[in-house]
Amino acid sequence: MKSFLFYFLAFTLFVITSKADKQWISVDDEYNNVDEDVLDDFFNDIIKNNGYKAVTAAGNKCSNQGGTCMNPINCINGTVKPGLCPGGNDNKCCIPKTSTGNKNTGNKNTGNKNTTNNNTGNNKSDIKCINRKGKCINPINCNGTVISGLCPGGNNNKCCIPKTSIGSNNTGNSNTGNNSNKSDIKCINRKGKCMNPINCNGSVVSGLCPGGNDNKCCIGGTPSTTTTPNTPNTPNTPNTPNTPNTPNTPNTPSIPNTPSQGGNDCQNHSTIAAAAVAYAWETKNDGKSNDGTQLYREVQRAVMPNKVYYQSCDRGVATAVLWSGADDGFPPGPTSKQDSYLRETTNLWTFIGTYDENNDQLQPGDIAITTTARNGKGNGHIVLYVGNAEIRKKYPSSDAEFVSASIGDNSRSPGCGDNKGFYLGQGYHIYRYIGDYSGSLKNAYTGCASGRS
Repeated sequence: MKSFLFYFLAFTLFVITSKADKQWISVDDEYNNVDEDVLDDFFNDIIKNNGYKAVTAAGNKCSNQGGTCMNPINCINGTVKPGLCPGGNDNKCCIPKTSTGNKNTGNKNTGNKNTTNNNTGNNKSDIKCINRKGKCINPINCNGTVISGLCPGGNNNKCCIPKTSIGSNNTGNSNTGNNSNKSDIKCINRKGKCMNPINCNGSVVSGLCPGGNDNKCCIGGTPSTTTTPNTPNTPNTPNTPNTPNTPNTPNTPSIPNTPSQGGNDCQNHSTIAAAAVAYAWETKNDGKSNDGTQLYREVQRAVMPNKVYYQSCDRGVATAVLWSGADDGFPPGPTSKQDSYLRETTNLWTFIGTYDENNDQLQPGDIAITTTARNGKGNGHIVLYVGNAEIRKKYPSSDAEFVSASIGDNSRSPGCGDNKGFYLGQGYHIYRYIGDYSGSLKNAYTGCASGRS
C-alpha cells in the first residue's frame, strides 16, 4: 500500500512539473491488463525521465520479445500475447512466427517470474501435440489433420498431425484377424469375425475391431468367396452340346448370393460410405443447380418416394443410410429431426464427440451434423465422411474425403469434396452407425442407372 501511495504521489508530481512544456501522459483505465513489472517501469520512468518514456514501458515488453503492439484482429501470421502492451483488448502484442522464441535468449527478462519460455516447438505446453506426433502451427499451413485443444494460444496455433502419423501407433499390432484377442470381443459378441472387409461376404460393421480400415467386423459371412458354389450346372453341359448359351443362364441368380454388394444391382452399396460414393458426382461443383446423377434420382425415389428433394443436405445423407440397409427408420429430414434421432437412437448410433476434438477419429460412414437447428438458430447442415480410399475406387485422382449436398443459395446435389480441416470450428457433432446392414430398403433399387451422369 505504501508503495502504491509513493507511485501515486510521484505521478502527481510529474503532472504538475510537466505543464510548463505542455507535455501530458495518459494512462488507460484498464491498467490491470499490464503486469507488475510494466507498472514498475512506468512509474520509475516518471521519476527519472520526467514521464516521456513512461508510455513506452509497456510497449517495450512487447518489442523485447520481437513483437508489435496492435489490434489483435490484424495479427494474422503471428501469436497474440496479452499483458505486454498498454491499453485495453484492442491493443495486444503480436509476435511474428519468425520471432517467436528467438528474442528471449540472453534477454534481461530471462529468469524473470513472468518469463514462461513460450518457444513454439519445444515448449512443455506443446507436449500434448508432440505426443500425438504433431506440431503446433497456424492451421492454414497444415497439410494433415488439425486438432484443437493441444496447443497454447488462439485459433492461429493448432496441433497439425501429418497424414502419415495418423493411426501409426497401431502399426505392427498383431490383433488383425486374431479372433482370440480381447480387442476383438465386440465383434465376437456380435457373432462376427475381424477381417479385411474386401473378403467379407456378410455385413461389414465398423468400430468393433482394432486397427484401420482394413480390419472390420464381418457378420454373417465367411472369408471364402461364394462364386464357386454358383456354378453347379457344369455337369449339364455335356447334355446340351448344341446350346452354348445355356451355361450362361445360371449366372444371373448368383448375384443375390453376394450380400456385400448390397443386392442384385450394378452398384456396391454394402455400407453407408459405399452407397453415398456410388451415386455422388466427382466434385461438389458438378452437383450445382441439378438433381444429381441418374442413380441418385432413382435410388431416392425408391427409398423415400413421398419425400423426394434432390438438392438438400439431409436427403443426400439419408439416401445412403436407407439404401445401404443400415437404418430403415432414419428420417429423410429436416436436419433438426435427424439431429434428435441420432441423439436418441443409441442402440444404432453412438456419439463420438465434437468434430473439433475428434475429427482424427473419423471412420467411413460417420455422420457430422451441426447443432444449429437444435439451438433454434435456423436450419443446420449434415455431411457424410466416406474416406478418400472409398472415393478413389470410383474417382482415382480425387483427394476428397466427404460426400455432401446443400439447399439454399448454394443449392446442389450430392458430390465428393472437402477434407477434415474444412469443417473445423463450425459446431459439428460426430455420430457412428453401430448396427448391421439388414434393413428392408437395401434392395429398394436394383437397377443399373449411371452414378456418373
